[in-house]
Amino acid sequence: MKVRKVSFTCSGGFVQMDYMDQSLEVSTSKVGNLDQSDMFRIPLEYDLRRVSVRKEEPLKAELEQFLKAAESKGRPAAGVSMQCRT
Repeated sequence: MKVRKVSFTCSGGFVQMDYMDQSLEVSTSKVGNLDQSDMFRIPLEYDLRRVSVRKEEPLKAELEQFLKAAESKGRPAAGVSMQCRT
């Protein structure tokens, strides 16, 4: 099973990125006023947002950047190494 997710727990919520289906979700929650005599019903507000992301194939984008750098004899983007032998 392939899993390519990264999660962040923050003071204001929870963020999860899924690299496989290229999605981003941000969830937040907030506890309302508590009734000390009824601790079985906790007023909880929950918000889940799915953020639109541009879907692309990372390997394809990296190869395109590499080719552009090779053609223009420029520097490649970070994470791309170019070693040429003459």
